Amino acid sequence: MSGMRRVVLLLCSAFLLASCGSSSTTTAVTCDLQFWNGTFGTCLPKGWKVLSQDNLKLLGVPEETVAAFQVEDPRGGQVSTLSTVTRSRSTRT
Repeated sequence: MSGMRRVVLLLCSAFLLASCGSSSTTTAVTCDLQFWNGTFGTCLPKGWKVLSQDNLKLLGVPEETVAAFQVEDPRGGQVSTLSTVTRSRSTRT
């Protein structure tokens, strides 16, 4: 059985090393727009915009949404890619 454990350990180690490898192409992301709404802050790269709370209400976005960001240009065949930040409700009694 210890031989089987060694094989599993070696396979797991090889998988971890392979997944940690670096690629030859890297893209540097720089801050284009700083965002802070009093609850949440972030730095957005070029090509992203902040959606207003009024727009979120019109779209029917849940009230738990603290902030929403939308990419201006299609990426990877996706149009209107949206990223949201939500707060969880406490269920303490």
